[in-house]
Amino acid sequence: MKKIATALMFLMLALVPAFAQTNYGKFTATTPVVLKAEAPVSHTTIEGQPYTATLYSVTLPNTDVYMAMTSVYPFAVSQQNIEQDAAAFTKGLNGTVIKQANISVASGEPAVVTSISAKDANGRELRFLLVVTYKGNAAYQFVFGSYLDTTTTDMTAVHTFITTLRIN
Repeated sequence: MKKIATALMFLMLALVPAFAQTNYGKFTATTPVVLKAEAPVSHTTIEGQPYTATLYSVTLPNTDVYMAMTSVYPFAVSQQNIEQDAAAFTKGLNGTVIKQANISVASGEPAVVTSISAKDANGRELRFLLVVTYKGNAAYQFVFGSYLDTTTTDMTAVHTFITTLRIN
């Protein structure tokens, strides 16, 4: 009986999805695999202010995408800035907001979460879940994206990603 219980325990553990909780310095995110960082890139805001952005991303075999972007500015970021950021992201996709709400990330910072529908160049529909938050002079965008017709999306992983976001 003890051998059967032990075997069942190992089987149950094998069925639990594996997640990578990774500290990226400025933030911590829990994803199915570790996000890969690109080199920081210098940009200019529409007001002419310089800032630096770093993109972290991974594309899964089923084409689902997890992304995070940190943007560091020479000024303090505000709630208004993250609302503008969410609107600019949606506009950049030529997307439509399905739903939007104010939330807090796991570390307590205020955030805007937006569900977005958009189409790729071939007309295939995508859905994005965007969380934008800030701390001090940095803004953070966390994105999950998937084609609407993808049947293999791990929604537990998406939920884990969104509910465990921490700004360090």
